[in-house]
Amino acid sequence: MSNWRLEHPWLALAALVVWLAVVWLRRRREERLPLGGMRVRAGGWRGASVALHLSTLLLIAALANPQYGVEPEQASLDAIAILNVLDASQSMEALDFGTEGKTLTRMAGAKQVLAEFLRNRPDDLHGLVVFGEKVMTLVPLTSDPALVLEMIDQVYSGIAGQATAIGDAIALGVRRLLKAPVRSRVMIFLSDGTQTAGEIEPADAARFAKEKGIRIYTIGIGSGDLAPFAVDTIFGKKIRKLKVPLDEATLTKVAETTGGRYFNARNIEQLRAVYRDIDQLERTTVKARRVVLYEDRYPPLLQAGLLLLVAVMFWQLLIRPRYPWS
Repeated sequence: MSNWRLEHPWLALAALVVWLAVVWLRRRREERLPLGGMRVRAGGWRGASVALHLSTLLLIAALANPQYGVEPEQASLDAIAILNVLDASQSMEALDFGTEGKTLTRMAGAKQVLAEFLRNRPDDLHGLVVFGEKVMTLVPLTSDPALVLEMIDQVYSGIAGQATAIGDAIALGVRRLLKAPVRSRVMIFLSDGTQTAGEIEPADAARFAKEKGIRIYTIGIGSGDLAPFAVDTIFGKKIRKLKVPLDEATLTKVAETTGGRYFNARNIEQLRAVYRDIDQLERTTVKARRVVLYEDRYPPLLQAGLLLLVAVMFWQLLIRPRYPWS
C-alpha cells in the first residue's frame, strides 16, 4: 500500500494564512489610493504577478514537506521462541555419529544439524544453553541467528565439565524462556547421557516447565551402549569402546510431562530427520509489525518556487518597462 502525508501541515497552513492576510491588506490599501492605486499594468506585469503568487504557493507547499511512503502488506510469519539446550559433556566425543563408514563425533554432528535448523528458521527467537556438570547460557534469546550460529561454532565437549546436570539445565532453560516476548515457547533438549550431577531432579524441572506453559522436545543421542572414543595412550591415540548410558525413560517423561515429544537419533541423518519433525510441529502464525518508510518530496517544490521567484526578480529589475506610475 502506498500513501502520501504532510510532515508539517500546520506550519504550512500558518504560512498560507499569513500570506493571504498580506495579499488582502495590500489590496485594501490600493483600493484606498486615488484611482485605485493606478493598478493598470501591462500584460507582462500581470504575468509576473501570477508567477509571484505561484512561487509563494510552491514555497508554502515545500514548507509542508509532502512525503511519500511505501507500506508493505502485513505479512504472516512463523515465529516462536526456541531455546536450544545442548549436552556438552565429554561423552559427546563418541565417534559413532557418522554414516556410510565416516567417522563423526556426536558433538560435531549435533552442532552441524543445529546450525542447519537455525538457518531454516531466521524469523524465530533463538537461544543457546550448554550443560555438563555446570549449566551455561551462551546466547540469551535473540532475533539475531548469526550470533547464535557464531557461538555454536565455539562449543566443544567438556566446556561445561565432565558430568551431566539434566535437571539444572532444564530449569535454567525455563527461566530463560520466560523472558521471551512471545506466546509460544519451546525447548529443544539434546543429551546422550543420564543425570550424574546437579541439584534439581529432571522430573521437578519438567513440572516447572509445564506450569509455565513450555513444551520440551527431548532428543536422546546414541544407543546407551558401548561407543567408540579416541583415547590417548603411550602409543598415541587409540580407539576404545566405552559404555555411555542413555536415560531414555527420563527424557521421555520430561517430554510427555510438558506436552512435547521424545526422539532418538543414532547418527547425523537420523538427527536431521528429528529436527525436520520438530520444525513441522512448531509453527505459530503471528502478524508482522508494519513499517512505513517515508521519503521527503519537497525538493522539487522548493526548486520550482525559488526558480519562479528568481525569474520574477529578474523581470522586475532588468526587463520590466517603466511607467510614470511604476
